[in-house]
Amino acid sequence: MKLPANAEMHLLIIWQNARYRQAEILQEVAKAMTIVEVLDVEWSKDKFSENMTRFYGQKLPSQSHKEKHCGKGPFLLVITRDDQPQYLERDTISRSIELVNTNMFDLKTKLRKMTGGGHRIHATNDPIETAHDLSLLLGMSLDRYLESAPERWNGNIRFFKQDLAGARGWESAEQMFEILNNTIKYAVLRNFQSFPEKLTLAGHEDVDFISDDYENFIYLINAKKVVPEPYRVQHEVSINGNTTFIDVRSTSDGYYDPKWARALLDDRIYWNGLYIPSGQRYIYALVYHALIHKWKISPDYLVLIKEKLGTEDLAQVKSMLDRFMAIEGFKYVEPNDLSVGFNGQPWSLRRTINEYLMKMKRLKMRLASV
Repeated sequence: MKLPANAEMHLLIIWQNARYRQAEILQEVAKAMTIVEVLDVEWSKDKFSENMTRFYGQKLPSQSHKEKHCGKGPFLLVITRDDQPQYLERDTISRSIELVNTNMFDLKTKLRKMTGGGHRIHATNDPIETAHDLSLLLGMSLDRYLESAPERWNGNIRFFKQDLAGARGWESAEQMFEILNNTIKYAVLRNFQSFPEKLTLAGHEDVDFISDDYENFIYLINAKKVVPEPYRVQHEVSINGNTTFIDVRSTSDGYYDPKWARALLDDRIYWNGLYIPSGQRYIYALVYHALIHKWKISPDYLVLIKEKLGTEDLAQVKSMLDRFMAIEGFKYVEPNDLSVGFNGQPWSLRRTINEYLMKMKRLKMRLASV
């Protein structure tokens, strides 16, 4: 289906506990906009709570109030097209006042009253939310869905038995990035040059991400934490049956100055199926990583520094970094993650104590092995 000019795609979910008024709800939706398709969706019972958590971006344990309120059975997914969207500010409760498509928002409000109040009806407020929800629910981007979508619903309900994308691991890195590209703002910080043939480079076997929403990113990618320390951000994901380790940095965790971190996301570009940083801010972010974060500079970083800055003299490189940061208004910020270096900068008491304890731990391990 080719989307008409100014038209928007939206979706609406009738959770199990609202389906007793399913026929009336569909009639109301058809009055407000064009129904494109209706799917009867069933999630696996053992994955239902996890699917809800990932869909809403908040931890929802088994038997949560929301789960009981909405119901755990099959739900109806109604995909719609609004040919005349109207935007005004509305109080969305969870996000306070925001600009929304009032055609869908007011319809959602009406349907929630019809079904006893609460959140037994879910609906998207804008195309960004539609892209997010549809990608997770169907495992494909909105653009890919539209390639074969009908112009108008034929009255038949299609049965669709599938958990959220990535629920049991990702089929491929390409599938994972297709979902990320449509659900959250992120960038892969380093070692992406071999993608899609390979997700990492030799000697750098983990993937480093940065995002403006750490918790939601972890839910979306379906990552599991692999280290006990609360400050560490190493996780693992399953891709094509194999374990891939990832580090997820955020714009507020001190990995970079928050202003710099946000700039890296603002400067990102789409490259070969994923988003990466670009420009001078990125070049100096790599230099910062080599000089400040790394306990020892690896040969490949020395090659990169020589290529980008024209010198291997680390004192000169540090002066160039200082000058760049001063011009941009960026500051040296101590990382929350204590496993990340903070070379040449004053340490907090927390970092100093942690480093002392780690040295004692390593010493005990060496003595025990003698």
